[in-house]
Amino acid sequence: NLDKLQYPLYTVKKSERLIIQATPIYRFLSQFLNLQKFFRRAVFEVVKSNIEYADYALWAEESNGYMSVDELDEIVQMIVRAICSRKKTERICGQEFPREVIKAAMLKVDRICLKNAIEQMKQTDNVRNYERYLISTLFNKANGRSFRENAEDRSVDYAVKRDFGL
Repeated sequence: NLDKLQYPLYTVKKSERLIIQATPIYRFLSQFLNLQKFFRRAVFEVVKSNIEYADYALWAEESNGYMSVDELDEIVQMIVRAICSRKKTERICGQEFPREVIKAAMLKVDRICLKNAIEQMKQTDNVRNYERYLISTLFNKANGRSFRENAEDRSVDYAVKRDFGL
């Protein structure tokens, strides 16, 4: 009987389930799992806020088949899975990236990144794994966004100087 108390996770008798539930390890694991659910829900809400989900969902309903709200929900879930994954690294475009880099990039995804990624996916054929392709596309769009915006500004400035001699 002492052995059963020493290793309570191995007991399976109905009469001893209360002992299992009262052990500190059980309480710790249940709190840990609740904390993970809370974190996942918080990330879900942050992603929805970043992509302006309510506006996007309204647009999706009015888009006549371009995208459904269910598809938008799936995309949000894919982003949340990428952020909350327990893998230490993830391969994107043939290169391994640490989880923290992936999290940071996915948290930078906004409505414009998502729109551009969906447009790029429309133009691509023969995608075997849509989730990984979407995550890779979003990663590249989020990380290269400021460079692209600055490059566009520089090209406009250059064109104005060239054309008007300013």
